[in-house]
Amino acid sequence: LADMTDTVGELVLTDNYDQTQAISIERTKTVHNVKEHARFIRMLEKSGNLNRELEFLPTDGVLKEFAASNRGLTAPEISVLLAYSKIHIYDRLLESSAPDDDYLRNVIERYFPERLVENYRGEIARHRLRREIVATYITNIMVNQAGPLFTFQLSETTGASYADISSAFICSREIFSIDKVWQQIEALDNKVDANIQMQMLSDAAGLLERSTLWLLRNRRMPINIQQTIDYFSEGIEDLRACIPRCFAKPNKILHKKRKDMLVKKGVNTALADQVASFVALSSSLDLVEVANEKKVDMNVASNIYFSIGDILDLHWLRDNIADLRADNHWHLLAKSSLRNQLHRIQRLLTADMLSGSKGAAKERMDAWNAVNIKAKQRFKNVLKELRRSGKLDFPMLSVALGELQILRQSNDSANTAESQSTEK
Repeated sequence: LADMTDTVGELVLTDNYDQTQAISIERTKTVHNVKEHARFIRMLEKSGNLNRELEFLPTDGVLKEFAASNRGLTAPEISVLLAYSKIHIYDRLLESSAPDDDYLRNVIERYFPERLVENYRGEIARHRLRREIVATYITNIMVNQAGPLFTFQLSETTGASYADISSAFICSREIFSIDKVWQQIEALDNKVDANIQMQMLSDAAGLLERSTLWLLRNRRMPINIQQTIDYFSEGIEDLRACIPRCFAKPNKILHKKRKDMLVKKGVNTALADQVASFVALSSSLDLVEVANEKKVDMNVASNIYFSIGDILDLHWLRDNIADLRADNHWHLLAKSSLRNQLHRIQRLLTADMLSGSKGAAKERMDAWNAVNIKAKQRFKNVLKELRRSGKLDFPMLSVALGELQILRQSNDSANTAESQSTEK
């Protein structure tokens, strides 16, 4: 035990570092998140887990004033929410079967010094508090990396249990090797501006959130963690090898702009390239799914996917959805639904093209264009009208996605008619 004193000290300091870092990241978003912070506080109060007055947290009236004046919670107030978030999640996980999952059960070894693991692996596996240790470990990494609101918001958005959310989170973290990237960003302490580090970590957390949400919406629960990681990991690596070559021109420009900015700020080129790709990787699980289903090379699938986005100006739609002002919880749910619809239709269009003609990506795109000239033009006319309208709102973007769905359905009709003609 004496020999492990320094190791234990390092583990404790690392935990303190991670929590302080989580508070710093959340602090950068506190003005944007103040209404969600208020909802989270009310939920904790209602569940009996929090005494707002005892913890000196603002009243609902004060939080409304914060929202009106573009103010947010202070770092000490966020630290209180961080602590209660961990307590809330830990209790829910311990009540569930999550700590008994074969994959998650293995994380218990990460909680102990390496020397103990080497000499007492069997004893650690049989530890009386193994469930509590697993629940603590999962709670810590989920809140420290994704923030105190992460589980609460995803539960409300999808209706998923905390156990299912934690499983999907672990899958996302492993599929994208987020832990390795996170450590590389942390290694830049005192080498680049702290605000740049915060932004990079926020980008990584954003990828975690989007991919976790995708898994919750597209996979049957409870999820098999090991199978899910195995299913997606190889495809993600294939896609990374294609980036940015597989991008359409606007995507290449945006990727280069992000990468060059990070390099200029002192980030090494390899890490800057990886972080710059996080936005594109938000669609990557869709891409792997399509490529696997259609049994095509990732290079072909990704070229078609990003070309569709360019031809139909879907990046413009995506940016405008992101820019929608969310004044309340229902607006947040509506934004999430619109994003989900857009990604889903783009995935289905990609699948349609991969199911149609054979050959390289360009040949498949040309064949699709020939069949869908009128429907495509109708959709682009709708986008022109939206551009002339100035600032867009939820109904306008819902109409645009409705027209995109009609375009996709017209493609189905054209393919059916062509198939029937061939049979005759």
